[in-house]
Amino acid sequence: KHKNFPELLQMVANRVDCFLNGPAGGGKNTAVEQAAKELNEPFNCLQLSQLSLKSELTGYNNIVNGEFFLTSFVNAYENGGIFFADEFDNWAPTVVTSINMAIANNFYQFPHKVIHRHKDFVFIAAGNTIGLGAENHYVTSRALSGASRDRLVFLHWPIDEDLEFLMVPKEYKSWVKFVQSCRKEADLNGGTILITPRASIQGAKMLEIGWSKEMCFRSIVLRGQEIPSYLINVFEKYNK
Repeated sequence: KHKNFPELLQMVANRVDCFLNGPAGGGKNTAVEQAAKELNEPFNCLQLSQLSLKSELTGYNNIVNGEFFLTSFVNAYENGGIFFADEFDNWAPTVVTSINMAIANNFYQFPHKVIHRHKDFVFIAAGNTIGLGAENHYVTSRALSGASRDRLVFLHWPIDEDLEFLMVPKEYKSWVKFVQSCRKEADLNGGTILITPRASIQGAKMLEIGWSKEMCFRSIVLRGQEIPSYLINVFEKYNK
């Protein structure tokens, strides 16, 4: 499990609404699901976009037969459990406002009835930013309002490099070390290339089926970008 998992588990167990912020590929989704399993809590999740409608979160009444369309959020809010909002810094403002009201007031007027927040409901959001707007590799992320940020406890979720080693077979540890070296150099040089643990996992798989080190480097670490000068020596050392 991720090195920050104990803190996440503590917050979930105590029904603390929180926001996991960290780079792509850090295992935020996996960690929340692990926490749900460890605490034997129902797990509900949803990923929306900047174009999503509020009804995708709060449900709606069918205009034909009047039946209410139940969403995972409504289910968790009424019956308890974990609700995980993935890529929350990409959600539409109107949807986020509904979240604000529901978790702050402990009740919400859904289309079919007023529901009071279940005592075992906990809201967990995740994002690649801290909700202050677009950043280097996350150009579509938007700023969350201060009201939204103020309602959540933030937990930084960095890449856990010890955990990264456990994600690939032992015979490809040298590839993981190489990926981590590339990441370190990229971070020191302005973060022009995003290198996540997915590069370790994908590269190990492609090496296993016969790809060369150079193919993996170009297709998985660089992902089509030109080799920056600061990575040339790193690759030459690995490719010896």
